[in-house]
Amino acid sequence: MKNSVWHYKFWKKKLNELPVDVDLNTAWSEMQSILDKDLPLADFPKGRTPVKTFTGKIVSMLGYILPVAAMIVGITYFTIKSSKKEKPSITKHINKNSLLKVPDTLMDSDSVKDILSSNVTNSANTNQAIAYTTSNGIDTDEDPISSQISSNNPDNTEIIKTLPDLSNQQLSRSTDRGEIYSNAPGSTIQNTGFFTLNTRMASLSAYKKWNEKEETPYKKTGSRKSVKIKQRREIYTPKYNYSVEAGLNVYKSNQNIFLGANATYAINKRLLLNTGLRLSFANALEGSYTHPNYNLKDSASKENLIILDQRKLTTADIPLGLEYKISNRISIKAGPVISLLLSKGIEGSKLSTVKNPLDTIFNSKKINDALSRSTINKLNIGFSGGLNIRLKQFNIEAGYRQNLKPYKVSSDLGSYKKEFRTFQIGIGYNFK
Repeated sequence: MKNSVWHYKFWKKKLNELPVDVDLNTAWSEMQSILDKDLPLADFPKGRTPVKTFTGKIVSMLGYILPVAAMIVGITYFTIKSSKKEKPSITKHINKNSLLKVPDTLMDSDSVKDILSSNVTNSANTNQAIAYTTSNGIDTDEDPISSQISSNNPDNTEIIKTLPDLSNQQLSRSTDRGEIYSNAPGSTIQNTGFFTLNTRMASLSAYKKWNEKEETPYKKTGSRKSVKIKQRREIYTPKYNYSVEAGLNVYKSNQNIFLGANATYAINKRLLLNTGLRLSFANALEGSYTHPNYNLKDSASKENLIILDQRKLTTADIPLGLEYKISNRISIKAGPVISLLLSKGIEGSKLSTVKNPLDTIFNSKKINDALSRSTINKLNIGFSGGLNIRLKQFNIEAGYRQNLKPYKVSSDLGSYKKEFRTFQIGIGYNFK
């Protein structure tokens, strides 16, 4: 209250109405000393927002980050779910008998029947020929059975020796069946065709027994080995692509939105060139600086004047970057950013609370003119980098941006510098 200019004018008016002849400044100084003694009031700076606590800043940031994160998770979930339904994986089942190849010597029942009928016919013809040659007195010392074995099927003896679960009883019963072959003297060759047939039947019987023993434990367990064949998808990259985007700049307690459009040129299927235009609204810029006061000679104190500055900047950012595609969905990019200042905002610089009004009462116009002509650098160069995730036609981008040089606000009374950095989260739509 004691530093108010209005109270000073009110004091001057009332003092002039009194019939007292005293010096105005001396009387006001005495009044100030009385007020300081009896009414000590703390000076609260005007126009300053209360400082948020660390917890308050975290809560404020979560209010912006959580909705964006929820939207990203929702889009990712539904996109992956739909892609699984549209593109089922190809599965090829392989069991233990898939590679087992049946030898050509093993035949089914139809083949055995054909061989049986053909051997019966051949045996009858052979018996007639032998009977004819015997009646004519032609004698040979050659054993027809051994000759037939060695000429027609030389490997039968070795096959019989190596066959599992094969008994002599089967062979003896088979060779003694007189209803098919004649047992007359001189017709020993009748067993030759049957011997070949019996060998094949024994081989088939042994193979079936071995196969049943091998498959029995496998059928009991019921387990099946499956191998999933993953097909590697080729990276698809159009030669040209265009997109629009919207997102949020977040840094400490400051949050603001941005809108933009981008163009992409593919050098090859993995390396791309990016450029575009991004408008950022209400970028907060705050700072302060001091200036020597305009003290009167008899002023009680000599403290510097404090100028407070607060603005909301609107900028146009032009990114020039390289993008590398790790896969069809994930890519990383980085590059320089050119930032142009479009608007300094409605707010600006103003004088802080003055302890002694006499220091500024006669220089208010000069101070206001100086503050109204405050300037700020309109061109800035920075860099940015981030991660891009593509889901069909949409993409989610998260990155970091910082200016190489700080913003500088200056006037005839002084200047200050402020660094600019921010985290960016955005969602875009690709036309290709």
